Amino acid sequence: MEMSEIQNDENNIIEDDESDNFNKKNNREIQNIQSSLNLKKYEQNLFYYFVSINKINICPRAIKLLYVVIETIQLFSLFYNNDYFPTIPKEINNVTSVFIFRNILDTKISLIVAGSAVCLLYFLFILHFALHISSIKFPNIVLKVNAVFIELMQRIFFIPVLYALLSFFDCDKDKNDPNAKYICFTGDHLTISLISLAELFLYVSFAYLVSFFNQSYIPLSKNKPLGLSSNTTIINFRRIMLLEVANLFLFQVYFNLQIISSILLFAGFVYLIYTHYNYQDYYKKSINCFYSAIWSSMALSTFVYIFFSIFRIRIYFQIFVLLNIVGLVIGWFSNTFYYNWYSNKVYTNIEKKYNQQHVISKLKEQIEFDHPRDDEERSLETIVTEKKVIKKENVYNRPSDCAYVSKFVLENRSIEGFKLVHSLFKEGVNQFELIPEIYIQYWYFLHGMRKFMNINQMYFTDEESEEFMKKVNYVSDKALFKCANLSKSLVNKFLVYNATYIYESDKVITINRENSQDNKNVNFELNDLRHKAIQYHLGALNGLKNFFDTLKSLENPEEVKNAINYNNELTDILNSGESHFKKFVVEFNYSKESLELYVLFLRNSLNREDLAGQYIQMLEENEDVDKEEDIKKKYGGGYERSEKMSSSMNSDMENRKTRILKKNTLHKCQQPLHKLLSIVQIVTTLAIVFGIVGNIIYMSSFTNITEKIDFYNVAAKSPVLTSQIINALRHITLLAAQGIDPRGEQYDYIYTIARKTKYLNGTYFPVVYPIHDLESRGYVTIHPLDPNAIDDLRDINYYQVLRKIYKKAQLIIDGVRPELFTPEIFYRRNIRFFLENSKGQFGDLLINSLDETNETVTKVISRHETMFYILAASICVFMFFTIFKIIIPNSNKSEKSIKEIICLFKTLPPKFFNEQANEYSDQIQEVCDNYEVEDEGQFKKIGQSKRKNSSSLKFTFIIYCFMVIALLLIPFLIIFFYTTECKNLINFLTNSTKRGYYVSVVNHYDMEIFIKDRYYFREGEELTLLTDTYNKLQKLENDLKSGKFGGKTSADYKVFDELNNNPGCVRSKLLIETCNTRKFTDLYTKELSESPLDYIVMEYLNKLNEFINNPPTCTHNLVDPNDIAVIDNEIRQSEYVGLFFSMSDDIIGHIDRMNELASDYLFYETNLFIKIILYTHIVCSFAIFIIFFIFVSIPIKKQLRVIDSLINITYSVPSSVYNASPKLKIFIENGKLEE
Repeated sequence: MEMSEIQNDENNIIEDDESDNFNKKNNREIQNIQSSLNLKKYEQNLFYYFVSINKINICPRAIKLLYVVIETIQLFSLFYNNDYFPTIPKEINNVTSVFIFRNILDTKISLIVAGSAVCLLYFLFILHFALHISSIKFPNIVLKVNAVFIELMQRIFFIPVLYALLSFFDCDKDKNDPNAKYICFTGDHLTISLISLAELFLYVSFAYLVSFFNQSYIPLSKNKPLGLSSNTTIINFRRIMLLEVANLFLFQVYFNLQIISSILLFAGFVYLIYTHYNYQDYYKKSINCFYSAIWSSMALSTFVYIFFSIFRIRIYFQIFVLLNIVGLVIGWFSNTFYYNWYSNKVYTNIEKKYNQQHVISKLKEQIEFDHPRDDEERSLETIVTEKKVIKKENVYNRPSDCAYVSKFVLENRSIEGFKLVHSLFKEGVNQFELIPEIYIQYWYFLHGMRKFMNINQMYFTDEESEEFMKKVNYVSDKALFKCANLSKSLVNKFLVYNATYIYESDKVITINRENSQDNKNVNFELNDLRHKAIQYHLGALNGLKNFFDTLKSLENPEEVKNAINYNNELTDILNSGESHFKKFVVEFNYSKESLELYVLFLRNSLNREDLAGQYIQMLEENEDVDKEEDIKKKYGGGYERSEKMSSSMNSDMENRKTRILKKNTLHKCQQPLHKLLSIVQIVTTLAIVFGIVGNIIYMSSFTNITEKIDFYNVAAKSPVLTSQIINALRHITLLAAQGIDPRGEQYDYIYTIARKTKYLNGTYFPVVYPIHDLESRGYVTIHPLDPNAIDDLRDINYYQVLRKIYKKAQLIIDGVRPELFTPEIFYRRNIRFFLENSKGQFGDLLINSLDETNETVTKVISRHETMFYILAASICVFMFFTIFKIIIPNSNKSEKSIKEIICLFKTLPPKFFNEQANEYSDQIQEVCDNYEVEDEGQFKKIGQSKRKNSSSLKFTFIIYCFMVIALLLIPFLIIFFYTTECKNLINFLTNSTKRGYYVSVVNHYDMEIFIKDRYYFREGEELTLLTDTYNKLQKLENDLKSGKFGGKTSADYKVFDELNNNPGCVRSKLLIETCNTRKFTDLYTKELSESPLDYIVMEYLNKLNEFINNPPTCTHNLVDPNDIAVIDNEIRQSEYVGLFFSMSDDIIGHIDRMNELASDYLFYETNLFIKIILYTHIVCSFAIFIIFFIFVSIPIKKQLRVIDSLINITYSVPSSVYNASPKLKIFIENGKLEE
């Protein structure tokens, strides 16, 4: 016995020495490779930084695919925007703008955000350098944040940052445009441009650095779903995206050269397709086909766009959507065709080169070439200087072709496939022996195959695989060493350095299989992994022991609840232990010891004989035939559970029956939770779809609001416009009554009316027509008939009145002719229509139309708010139905099942629980003795924590439903921040616009005071009407200043800031040139004209009050042209009339400008809130997915494991015990909890 122990110790020492020698040899090889790179200090620091980032930057597959989707949408956003498609639907344009962050933030804010991000990149980069030089370890959490931040900046935010930093091209080249935000390359814009270019240089430099260094190229790796054979695709993509964004801003936005911009866009995508076809960098064919489809689709669309632009064919957005679909299909299949064609071409070249007949002919040619010529006449000099040219036969066009044609290995992972890859690269090395790229790609494939074979070594146990593995180990080191000697550039050096780092990281897996049986000698990490696995097993046994102690007494609900808590915590230990054991077995390459421990854990802790049997079979397959007896003995006796624990499994038939019964019972008990999970998944999906539909409805509603704002901006001009037409007509009649032709160049009255009627016909009626109705409002207007007949009184609405105003005004200016130039023109039918209704009939109707306009806009906004309540009510009803009809019933059913299963143990004898506890104690001691460990007791405190039991799941799901309601409604709640301000501003503008009408009416009445036409006005009626208008204007002004309309004054609105302090001459954009026609007097000064609106109105009211208190008293004969000339002269000479006309122009100019500013502001706010709601909706939708996993998926899966664990424990009860309990027997045999 002692001799055998000594011999075993000697064998162990020899194995340890062999393992140490092997490790030292490998370490020496790595050191030699790294030393041959001759790295400088800064190169080492730079490389270490990126390999650290590469190591920690492992994103889940779903996140990687999400990046691809977002990048694809951003790619389409380069083309599908307002720059190329002015008529693109707003919803689509908003979506594309959101994904590229275009026009979301102000230029300066975008610059600050992008600059801060770039500064943070460099700060973390420099910090890592400084700490590494100082031999201080970089904090792991900071390194993770840095890796994630770099990934986000290079994937999701690459195009948005380029947009932000190149948006300085979006400026105004017209230096005289007062509305331009930035004048190109002057003042602030020059500063912004320089800062943007500096940030762009820094960001692009770092992006290229990351593109070259932050990659991993190992094939056959599960952790790299988007693995690359080289970084060519990434670098080309970065370059093209930079050029395309610059092209968009430079040629499309700045120079407005649409065809050149689209040609460059097309060229960029064609270049991407060309390089992609030639390199096919992604290992997965589906990824290569996907990118080929995307780029082909964009190339096709841009090509057709160029064709349409050149031949001036109308561009429809829908056509290009269809073209994109066609391009996707063509690109996908063309990539597959090209890949197969090119690969077959290379294979054909190789077959041709090594064809037997071809080799023989080549050898003959070589012999003939080398045979000495017997020409004695040749001189010695000729013989010496003669050159022999042997044409080298090549099979590849590029070094990357080896990786190109070797991608089949991802689908064919047999030893024959690996050998073929080795042969293909061997041929490439012979052809490109001085190019380092071929060696590094060769090493990547060799290392990938080596890693795959070692992880799955149970499938590569034959002698052929062993020989190939030895060859791979030898060739990979030589290839890497050769590449290190050839590498001169920084990038190639990094690739070699990164390869050595990857090799070191994977050493645990790729270590020689002859030495892998003694994995405990590899490093401390594996020993720690083994130790934790044993402690998990001990913890699970302790948990089971405590659980059975708890099951002794289940007399009251509190004890049952306590048992449920014990089972929950035991399940957590078993889950964590199972996950750790899976990792333990893989890291130890399915070694004997790891499988033995896992079998013990599955049998004794998890009570999973079915799984244990699979791994026992694996153990038997890995052992020699001579050792089968030892395994059977070990697992049949020493590691077998006691008779009482295994009496229910006396035969294979009984085991099979038990497994079937357990499976059926487990299905019945878990069915409510499975149903609940499926339904909640559907509910969550429907909730998100509901949110999307609601968002679309909201977008449409916002569109209606913008249309109504545009409608208000047009409709608000009608009162002033009508008054100005009446004033101009009165001037025309005064001139015509004197015998003066009003069409003279010195008079602009006819031009004024023509301009107003053109506006009515060209702008007002088209906008108002879809909204107007024919219902009367109770306002009577006068419609003159024959001079001898009584005038017709009609109750028609404002739209019909304005149509008549347009027609009659047009008839008047078109019918001006010399024979009408007599005093009778005052009383012509069409003239009478305007003058008869100038005493308030038009005024009341048109003022009411303003209120109706305000009401129309307000109703649309109110409907938008009502829509929120409808959506909120629908969502709440839907979610409450889910809570009360789905969540609560299924949760209660699951909770009841667990309680009833626990209560079944009450029917078992107490002796059984004591024996089980003793059995688990013996197993704990046995494990400690066999593996020379101590029970650290880290899981002995099971049940002492106040953990939530299964009943809390119901409340968790209910909380989830309320969170979903909140997340769905949050985007829609934002509307209330918009609607209140919009309503108040429209209300203020409506009433402010009335001032324009009142001052225009004053202009008419002060003329009538001079004329005193008793045909239209009674004695003193003109003054009465003027006084009444003054009072209305005074009251309106006081109400506006008091904040009655909207709760604010004009000074309180920031949008009107430019009009509040010395605004200068204020006119609408269309009439800004009229500022030059102002004529100043002693009363009407430039200072007064350029004052704020409130001051101008106050002075206007003061002067109007003076005029009313001292009206002109002269009378004239309106039949005499000379007297009419005197009247006209008095009007023109009156300083008050001139003052009122001039000041009214300023007041109306302010009002028009306020309407323009407010409309622009509301349009901007509308678009801003559309984007905010869209952003918020996207964030909330992602949040719903996240909280679904946190509050639903994870808890339900935990609860399913709780039930699984409880069922396993229940079925571990021996038949001799449960036969004494009828209820437990019925449950085990039939899966029923009640008789």
